[in-house]
Amino acid sequence: SGIQLSPGSHSLVTPLSPYLSLTVMQKFNALIRLIGILCIWMPMQASAFTMPKLNQSVEIDGNLDDQAWQAAHTIALNNITQPYENLPAPVKTQVKYFENGHTLFVAFIAEDPNPESIRSFFHQRDRASRDDLVGVRLDPYGDHRLVFQFLANPFGVQVDSIEDVLDDDVSDSWDGIWDSAGKITKTGFQVELAIPLRNFNFNDKVKNQRWAMEFIRYYPRKEKYRLSHITIDRDNECF
Repeated sequence: SGIQLSPGSHSLVTPLSPYLSLTVMQKFNALIRLIGILCIWMPMQASAFTMPKLNQSVEIDGNLDDQAWQAAHTIALNNITQPYENLPAPVKTQVKYFENGHTLFVAFIAEDPNPESIRSFFHQRDRASRDDLVGVRLDPYGDHRLVFQFLANPFGVQVDSIEDVLDDDVSDSWDGIWDSAGKITKTGFQVELAIPLRNFNFNDKVKNQRWAMEFIRYYPRKEKYRLSHITIDRDNECF
């Protein structure tokens, strides 16, 4: 649950009369869900960034040679969030991102001092969880409940899922409609993602959208490192 969440439209005040009519178990469950919402919402307010909108597109081929990437914003995955708490990442990862009103585009430049150790195979979809992976986690609804995860290995093999954050349940039976491609290079690997916004049911009439987003990389070597652009406080019992 390390995704960075923006404030939503939840009302945290329940009318008193309906609450009094609940059974003890119903009150307990309601309290647990309220705590879950607060746990997700409160730690994630410190960091935010702007998603640039460009009237451009890219060819998803793993080459990163389209002009649009030059105008995209860039962020680094500097933090180990698993199995350690916010230590410096052992490898460099740059992420470029933008949207054009129809599609979210993301590119990863994942450096590796030993490219021969990169784990990547031409699996079937959702079977590459043990490989090197890069991707993005999205909460476009602003209700702090569902997180959409889009990951790809260095060959572009897709791993996607929906996570019910409050129930701590992940379903990989959901298959989104998106494109990915990747290639291994002399210095690591690079991956491009194109995620159509029609995958999500959000209010497109709102001019300034507030989505939650986390960029991640899984780097499996002697240990499986999870790298992120955000930090996670493990002293917070919500994690």
